[in-house]
Amino acid sequence: MLTTVLSLLLAVPAARAQKVIATVQVPSEPAGIAADPIARRVYVCSLESSDVSVLDSRSNTLLAETLTLGISLTAVAVDPTARRLYAADRDLPRVTLFATNNRTLLGRVSVGEDPSALLVDPESSRVFVTSRGTGTVSVLDGSTSRLVTTVTVGRAPAGMAYDPTARRLFVANEGDDTLSVIDTTRFRVTATLNVGPEPAAAAFDRATARLFVARRGDDRVAVVDTATHRVLSTIPTGALPSALAFSPRTGRLYVADTLDGTLTVLDTRTGARLALLPVGAAPSALSLDELAARLFVANRDDSTVTVVEE
Repeated sequence: MLTTVLSLLLAVPAARAQKVIATVQVPSEPAGIAADPIARRVYVCSLESSDVSVLDSRSNTLLAETLTLGISLTAVAVDPTARRLYAADRDLPRVTLFATNNRTLLGRVSVGEDPSALLVDPESSRVFVTSRGTGTVSVLDGSTSRLVTTVTVGRAPAGMAYDPTARRLFVANEGDDTLSVIDTTRFRVTATLNVGPEPAAAAFDRATARLFVARRGDDRVAVVDTATHRVLSTIPTGALPSALAFSPRTGRLYVADTLDGTLTVLDTRTGARLALLPVGAAPSALSLDELAARLFVANRDDSTVTVVEE
C-alpha cells in the first residue's frame, strides 16, 4: 500500500499557482486537522467539542457523520495505510485510537499533561505526542494501542517533524526557544538546538535534510541544516506563524499566519514568498493531501476550513 501511495505521488502533475477553491463551515473552533489521501476524508477536531467532524475531500463538504473521541480535543492525526485515526484529548489527558474502516474504538492511552500535537510514522506504526504541561514526548505503538516510552524534552513542546531515513524526531519547544532531536531507535535526546524565539511548528524536507521551524516570537521561519544542527537562514512570514506544511512535490512551504488570517507560501529553494492567500480567521492547523494536491487550513476563530489547491 505504501508503494502504491508513493507511485501516485510521483504521478501528480507539475506545480501550479495556489488558489482558494472552497471554504467549509465546521463546528466550534477547530484546533486540529488531518487529511486521509486514500479514503479522501479530512478529520477536524475542536477544543470545544468531544466530536471529530469529517469532510469529504472530493466534494469539500461536511458529512453528517461525527466521531466522539474525547472531551476537549487538541489534535488529530491519521495513518492512511493502517486506516487508523488518533485524537489527543487535553482534559483527560490521553490519546484515543480509532479504526476508520470499521468505526471501531481500538484503545485509549494516557499521556502527559496538556497534549498539543500528534505525529504518525506509518512505517513503524509509532505515534508521537507532545505534552506541553510535562515537557515530554509520549511514544505509542499504534498497532497495539500501548505506550512504548516517554522522552523528556524542553519546556512547552509543541509541533514536531520526522526524518524517516535517519529515524530522528524534531520537537519544537516553545517555552525555552529550543529544538530537541530524538533518536527514535533508542528513544533518547541526542541534541538540543537554540532556534530562536517561541518555536511552535516544524516541517522536514527529506530530499535536502533541511528542517523548517516556525517562530511565533519574531514572525519568521528558521531553516536548519539537520546534519550540522546550524540555523542557515530565516525567512519572514505573516504575524504569529503557528503551523507548517511542506510539499515534497513542489518544494513549497505553507505557513499559517494566525494573527493575519493568511497563508504564506514560500519557495524553500530560494526563500522567496510565492503567494499570500487570505484564509479564515486565526488559521491554526494545516494538513496537506499530496495525492489530491490540496491543503486544508483549520481556522479557529470563524470555525471554517479553507481548501487551497496547490
